[in-house]
Amino acid sequence: NEPRGYPRSHPFWKEHPECRGQEGKDTAIAWRRGKEWLETYAMCLSSDPVRRFLREATRDLFSSIPELAGAFVITASEHHTHCYSHLYRIKSKKLDCPRCRDRSPLEMPVEVARAMQAGLDDAGSSAKLAFWTWSWNGLGPNPQKPILEALPSKVILLSDFERGETVQRLGK
Repeated sequence: NEPRGYPRSHPFWKEHPECRGQEGKDTAIAWRRGKEWLETYAMCLSSDPVRRFLREATRDLFSSIPELAGAFVITASEHHTHCYSHLYRIKSKKLDCPRCRDRSPLEMPVEVARAMQAGLDDAGSSAKLAFWTWSWNGLGPNPQKPILEALPSKVILLSDFERGETVQRLGK
């Protein structure tokens, strides 16, 4: 679930304020994980150091463990990650991050994919990255064509069938 944000009180933000993005606040509904989300900052994908971190972390991981076959990545829901990761939970629907507020939320998974794929390529790894579409409906209407059209060609897409139309399978 990349890039994972940190609690507001974490020393990281004092050392790297340029990475700080949307504050977790003003939720419209109670979040399963309690107030943890309310006390975090997202990692801002409009910040070069955050994109560089994702690239370098992916490169280092796959260089250190060459037998690693790949990873799957969740870019919406779960935790407070990028600035738009939980906008649908914010009552005001306003983003406070000055770098991201004029960007489309549909750009965020693409930023993550580009940075991580570049890191994988830097490592010279044949591993694969699989990006899960789970909760992308919180970023934009289905089927999120701008994301699908902009993902790097090497990235595998894992489709989410948990939402949408009701279907019958095995009599249920």
